[in-house]
Amino acid sequence: MPYDDAARYPRATYRVQLHAGFTLDDLTARIPYLHALGISDVYCPPLFQASAGSKHGYDVCDYRRVSRDLGGEEALARLSAALRERGMGLLLDFVPNHMGIEGTLNTWWRDVLEQGQQSSYAAFFDIRWQTRVVGQPTQIMLPLLPDHYGCLLQEGKLGLVSDEGALEIACGEMRFPVRAGTYAEILQATGMEVLHAQGASFLEFEEACKKSPQSETAADRLAHQKAQLGQLLADNVEAKAQLEAVIARLNGTPGDPTSFDALDRLIEGQHYRLARWQAGAHGINYRRFFAINTLVGLRMEDEAVFAETHATLARLLRDGVVTGVRIDHIDGLRDPQAYLERLRRLTQENRPAGSPMAYVIVEKILGQGERLPATWSAHGTTGYDFIPQLAGLFTARENEQALDEIHRDFTTCDNGFLREVTDCKRTVIRELFPSTVLTLAQALHDLIQIDRRWRDLTVSELSAGIQELIIGLAVYRTYRRSDESLRPEDQTAITRAWVAATRNNPRIEPKLVKFVSTVWSGEYPEGGADKTYREKITEWVLSLQQYTGAVMAKSVEDTAYYTYNRLIALNEVGGFPEQFGAPIEAFHEVTLTRRDHCPASMLTTSTHDTKVSEDVRARLYALSEIPEEWSGWISEWSSLNATHKTLIGGRLAPDASEEYRLYQTLLGAWPLNADRPDETFRKRIGDYFEKAINEAKVNTTAAHPSPDWIAACRRFSDAILSEDDGNRFLERFRPA
Repeated sequence: MPYDDAARYPRATYRVQLHAGFTLDDLTARIPYLHALGISDVYCPPLFQASAGSKHGYDVCDYRRVSRDLGGEEALARLSAALRERGMGLLLDFVPNHMGIEGTLNTWWRDVLEQGQQSSYAAFFDIRWQTRVVGQPTQIMLPLLPDHYGCLLQEGKLGLVSDEGALEIACGEMRFPVRAGTYAEILQATGMEVLHAQGASFLEFEEACKKSPQSETAADRLAHQKAQLGQLLADNVEAKAQLEAVIARLNGTPGDPTSFDALDRLIEGQHYRLARWQAGAHGINYRRFFAINTLVGLRMEDEAVFAETHATLARLLRDGVVTGVRIDHIDGLRDPQAYLERLRRLTQENRPAGSPMAYVIVEKILGQGERLPATWSAHGTTGYDFIPQLAGLFTARENEQALDEIHRDFTTCDNGFLREVTDCKRTVIRELFPSTVLTLAQALHDLIQIDRRWRDLTVSELSAGIQELIIGLAVYRTYRRSDESLRPEDQTAITRAWVAATRNNPRIEPKLVKFVSTVWSGEYPEGGADKTYREKITEWVLSLQQYTGAVMAKSVEDTAYYTYNRLIALNEVGGFPEQFGAPIEAFHEVTLTRRDHCPASMLTTSTHDTKVSEDVRARLYALSEIPEEWSGWISEWSSLNATHKTLIGGRLAPDASEEYRLYQTLLGAWPLNADRPDETFRKRIGDYFEKAINEAKVNTTAAHPSPDWIAACRRFSDAILSEDDGNRFLERFRPA
């Protein structure tokens, strides 16, 4: 184990979800109860300032302060005192991979939008700056609008606003800052000398930014100039009126398209380009967390970024407030090992005097047979792999064939889970990550132009080869580093991906896929190649590795788990739904392996990431023991509920697979001692059902929803849970 035994190991953790409706003080009031349960450590979500109204905290906007929605530093101090009094610890979830950019709280990101590449924070974020038209400035694509840019513009739903000296582009509640030069244009257009002078100072600031790199104080200077303008507008009624008149003219008149031309030029002249949110899959030029446009990737490999984002965490460790750290989405980082080494030094240097070192674990989903890299400075994982190990114990493996036949007969789906994953990966890459694959292909194409052996490979061919290798990869990612050769297990994973790629797609050229795999593994370029060229190729591989985990997560956890519904208790984070039960000897074997290789790993049964809770899974494992009853139930239930389906485009909604999942969900989640469902339960089931059919991406998707299909499925779930006396389904369902 990389760490010594000086760390404070939790005995039993309790995961809580904090938000404005359940704050740090609410948690403090429950500490005596948790202590009485035997809990040694409270396991909290990220506590730093997140987007306004965040329900989860993983969209951190400011690492420098504790969330005011949760009660701030004062409330955290009260929680810490309550924990310390009982000898309990606090395991804190930390998000190093990305930041939230929704709203106005992320001042680093807004500074980049204002100052572009001249911002002192431009290097903090993983952005590929692009030029749309020769002569125009490089821009960040911002796919955040609810509709097409031009439509919103000409409908008057996108415009310039002034708020206490700050000029911003507004769309609904969204606000986007404008560059300093835009202030000059607007203020000088008023014709007032006093505003013209203010505009000149903004223009001077922008020109200074172009000439030399800006320090962090540049943002303070710009804020000071805005404050001065705000004070002037507050004191000078005429100046305020003149500015508002200019803004009103700029904002155009709906019905007169040409009246928006000036505003369009102003917006297009910013350091960013606004676009509808669906465009993010096809043209975004910053790395996202999975496929979420409002979560921008951080360049955590940069020491300055690490220092800025971890300064407050270091203080909380030093003060003994935080006793353990759980690292979110470790696979999104460019070099997880280097990050963990820095984190280890930080925890060592900031341990309270005489106290044990902080416990550090990583959120890492392990494939079958995969182990945490032995070189990582972490005590273990969050323990998702324990869930399928329990599933192996509680699932009656002797009934696998019976459950297979029941599932196949009801849904007419004959795909095995691995085939389902392959199909889902293809769908997810096509719908959520096409620009990622294309960007990687273009970059590789540009690199190999100096090699006459491979320069004839087109961007299209390379894109196909990269896609098929990602689809064939059976683990979340490989861990090639810039200063090391590939680990044997990573080489094996890439080789298997190459074999799977040619098997999954017989039409693809094997030589192409083999070439891309040699780039990935480091076999290309050969040893005699120029050092600089080898380094550029390695950098390409490091970028590729950051995306394969996102594709896997979206394909498996967020798609295949909703299309493959044989027994949904097995469709759990870290799980292997194709594995239907396991002998008890297998459980003992993995337990002994854990003891020898990673004894401090968590054993997780339920967190914020699990698809359903422990009690739901426990009930559904029992279905594997009673296949005959299950077969009879669903046959009767589907017959009783057939009249509630809706014909849409020649197909009945919900389809058989969606219905099959819904019956399992009802069995697992039915309230104890409830003869009839209440309104709260009906709504939760309806909401979950809608989420499940969207995640499956078969009949509707979140990106391109089918309102008719969603409405039909909501009507179905509402109808079968209706309290009408004539609802025979509930009469027959309750005994089950």
